Amino acid sequence: EIPDSLPMIENEQKRAKQAFLRGIPTAISYDVVKVGDSYGSVFELLNSRSFAKILAEEPERMDWCVREYVEILKKIHETRVPAGKLPPLKAKAQAWVGRMKSALPAPYGEKIQRMIDAIPERDTLLHGDFHTKNIVLAGDEVLLIDMDTLSVGNPIFELAQVYNAYVGFSEYDPEIVWRFQGFDAHVADAFWKKSLQAYFQTQDEENLQKIESKVRCVAYAFLIAWNLEEEEKSEEDQKTLELWMQRLCGLLREVDTLII
Repeated sequence: EIPDSLPMIENEQKRAKQAFLRGIPTAISYDVVKVGDSYGSVFELLNSRSFAKILAEEPERMDWCVREYVEILKKIHETRVPAGKLPPLKAKAQAWVGRMKSALPAPYGEKIQRMIDAIPERDTLLHGDFHTKNIVLAGDEVLLIDMDTLSVGNPIFELAQVYNAYVGFSEYDPEIVWRFQGFDAHVADAFWKKSLQAYFQTQDEENLQKIESKVRCVAYAFLIAWNLEEEEKSEEDQKTLELWMQRLCGLLREVDTLII
């Protein structure tokens, strides 16, 4: 860990404890240690494989991975958290839009702002970085790791980050998902679509497309804000930004609410 990481480590431990006490299966952190000028967490020994590795090495287990993945995700989203225990994610989402809306044509920037503002508040748990590298199989137990992004809020914010992990970040360059997750873009896309079907318990393509369009609006708002923070952009970065902006504006011509 970096030398000034002690507050970050303590924060992750506190958030992980909040999840564990509410029945979310997660690795247990026992202690904080200092080695030289650096700090680190001591976790229970995990002889584990990430879902990313399972998908890469055993693609025939995708349906099993989807089922377990969605089961934990829905458990998270059904878990209520007392006020003040975790930060609300909606405020951060509003900040994303505040940073990026002026980069869009005026009607679209104002529209995405209004729709984000109208998303109902929730007191239920969000992981914030829920992808297949953060879900592990330890023996016969499925566990969630990397708890520093825990918050509360509407599930659409979580689903937007899930979409980005498998599709959004790599829409311009499909190699990105391979470098990050260790499996091909077509596997990532299939995993996303199957997970969406399982989460909403429907095979209705028209309904799923409407839901996905709303999720993608939130996803692109984050991606554009994230890209705009980079002071120096490569040509690829600029083309990626233009693609995300084009996709978002296209969606905003058809989507009038982000409530799912």
